[in-house]
Amino acid sequence: PTEAFSIALGNLVGHVVSEQNFISDLFHYVPPAHTRAARRGPAGRKGSADDGEDDHGESEGPQAKLGENVTFYNWVTYKIRPIENWEVPRPKLDSADVVSQTVHFGSVKEVKSMLDLLFGNLATQVDTLVEMGTRFDPSQAVGMLVPISRALDMCKGSDQGFLINVLERSKDRLEAMFQRYVSEQARAIEATKFVTKKRGGALPFARVFPKFIAHIESLVGDTGYSARAIADSAYSRVSRLIFDTLETLLREADRNAQRNADDKDAQKEQLNAHVLLLENLFVLTAGLKAYKTRGCKPYFVPTLETYLDHANAIQRKVTRAYLKDVLQRPMGKLIGFFDTVDRCLAAKKDPLATSNLGKSQLKKVLQAHSSSNMRENIKQLSKRVDKHFINESRLQPVIWQTISDDMLSNYQRIVTLLARAYKSTNLSLDFTQTDLKRWLSER
Repeated sequence: PTEAFSIALGNLVGHVVSEQNFISDLFHYVPPAHTRAARRGPAGRKGSADDGEDDHGESEGPQAKLGENVTFYNWVTYKIRPIENWEVPRPKLDSADVVSQTVHFGSVKEVKSMLDLLFGNLATQVDTLVEMGTRFDPSQAVGMLVPISRALDMCKGSDQGFLINVLERSKDRLEAMFQRYVSEQARAIEATKFVTKKRGGALPFARVFPKFIAHIESLVGDTGYSARAIADSAYSRVSRLIFDTLETLLREADRNAQRNADDKDAQKEQLNAHVLLLENLFVLTAGLKAYKTRGCKPYFVPTLETYLDHANAIQRKVTRAYLKDVLQRPMGKLIGFFDTVDRCLAAKKDPLATSNLGKSQLKKVLQAHSSSNMRENIKQLSKRVDKHFINESRLQPVIWQTISDDMLSNYQRIVTLLARAYKSTNLSLDFTQTDLKRWLSER
């Protein structure tokens, strides 16, 4: 629709400009200095010849004064070169042939009356084209702004007052139409309902936003017109709503879980919220990355990277919260014990001299995380992760790799703390790092 509108508008603009220029020439609606110069033309040329000027001076003298604003009357009477360039908007000129901010021949009453007679329904016709192009896809309005703005730019500073009025009217209508469309998208995002009692997979806006950007960019492109600023504003508004919505869900889920620390349902809803957020952020970032590698133009890459950075920042925050949830079963007590040991060492205290960190307590923790228990816990954790992300299977290996890296990192930290604080006890973990890697890869 946008391409068809651009072609149709180009033809209409060309006809209006040509007709106004022809009318202005035909009925002498040009600065008086042009007509006087034309009427002095033959005498001036004769005088120049008597003074010994060359042929080039004879032929170019009057024409140089007249430029492209020769009237039809002078063309016929004095056989001056044919009028041309009717399709090019002419600048506003005063009687001294200089650009004027006050003289506007498109506003001359007679010219305007004739243009109204010829193109009285032009505004209606342009409105009809807009309606046809946006009936099934209002987003086309921002694409139609590009040829409108291009035509206005061409007419800037010219005497095409009639045409400028029509174009500005259409420009205002298209801008309002696109803003309404963006507002509808915003309301749809705001109306999104999150159900954390069960896992529902990715939400529509996570899948649509990358496609929305790709679609609008295909319409607007790298133009310096108002459509570019309007599109950027739309991206900013929609992206801000999406990220605010996701961050609000994370905050509310965590706040609810903290207020109801002993409520299993609240803890489950928090976990479901983390899963929902990870799925939506994965789908969103995957879509943005796909557009960046396949269709994004270089000028838009910095903007796209801003959205990716924001999404990745939220994703890292949610991933940490999710890992804390799911690692509670296989390694929660072990991690918690050595977190306390780490704080004790940081305070320059001896863990062995602390009642809840003594040798007997350490032995109990290590026995609870024996080789057989850890292998079984990891197997159950793998099944749990698959169940969590059954709606987005592409995310399962990504999350599992993150879990594996975190468990191996915790293993190294625990081994280091054992060597620092409990070397004299000769106690150690019942499994090695190689064992842990093998169990994690068995899923």
